[in-house]
Amino acid sequence: ITFLLSLFGSNKNPLEFTLIITIILFAIYFNIIFAKRNYKIAIVLVFVLSFVLKMFIASQLFGTYDMESFHIIVDIMKKCVTRNIYAETDRYNYSPIWSYVLYLNYSLSRATSIALSTVIKFSLIIFDIFTAILLYKINKNSNKGEKEKFIVVASFLYNPITIMVSSYGAQFENIPLYFLLLYIYIGRKRQYIWHHLLYGLSIAVKQVTILPIAFLTLRQKGTKRILFLILAAIPFTILITPY
Repeated sequence: ITFLLSLFGSNKNPLEFTLIITIILFAIYFNIIFAKRNYKIAIVLVFVLSFVLKMFIASQLFGTYDMESFHIIVDIMKKCVTRNIYAETDRYNYSPIWSYVLYLNYSLSRATSIALSTVIKFSLIIFDIFTAILLYKINKNSNKGEKEKFIVVASFLYNPITIMVSSYGAQFENIPLYFLLLYIYIGRKRQYIWHHLLYGLSIAVKQVTILPIAFLTLRQKGTKRILFLILAAIPFTILITPY
């Protein structure tokens, strides 16, 4: 309900557009709840329909405050990719990684003549797909049935918050979330010393994933706790030091 009201209200979208999205979402949720067979095909359809739905929304909605900030960053980096964006504007308080992702999106937008906002959202939707694949693999390793895997994947991809973050608001919390899940996925299979860098990369992209650091630290034993904290801090430290 929050998603639909925001969709219709803040962007002044036509009621018909909002109703179409509402009907599609209710049809999808109905299918998730009452699906009874052939879950492998259902999982494939979940990925395909999710991509189509999110790209449709992404191509129709523009003009958020964050998107305006992203355009400012791209304009700065067009002059010189290595410029200190923090000294140039107060509209950017994220990691340097995202600024380079924005510039890559700008290059793709210029090469394809597709609106920059749509290209940015496309990259975020791709990370939604990658995250859903990881969730599927994590559940597969847990020996859960196809129905459970279907519900997990569908519930993530069609969660209104997931749709709002990537297709609507162009917020990139899903990128650090992907690396956090990748860190957990690899750690569950086998512990590697280097794999703690993945968690550090997650934090370096956007600091929202620093929240579970206390829990993850307690999972380590003895001197491994110190090693974990050092490796987790390396990516962000290296990236932010030049600034």
